[in-house]
Amino acid sequence: EANQVVGFVIAKIINTSNLPFLVPMKKCMIGTIVVSGQHRRKGIGRQLIAGMIKIAKDQGAADLALDVMNFNQGAREFYRALGFAPSHERLCKDLTL
Repeated sequence: EANQVVGFVIAKIINTSNLPFLVPMKKCMIGTIVVSGQHRRKGIGRQLIAGMIKIAKDQGAADLALDVMNFNQGAREFYRALGFAPSHERLCKDLTL
């Protein structure tokens, strides 16, 4: 907007065909998706996801995945409204204790 970046997405295609213990497939994993606070709720996030879906499909990916923190209820609702659903549970251990 006005030559300013208001949002971006970083993703990678993961190909499991070279791992003998996994079913061969391509997956697209979003590592980061950001929309600046003042530009949220304007459809930019939806456009970014739609663009990633197109790119992932064009690259032959079977699915598009991302991680979202449990406390980020707004983001969780946003992704679910776009058709994302839980597929697994990630567990973490605090190593600072």
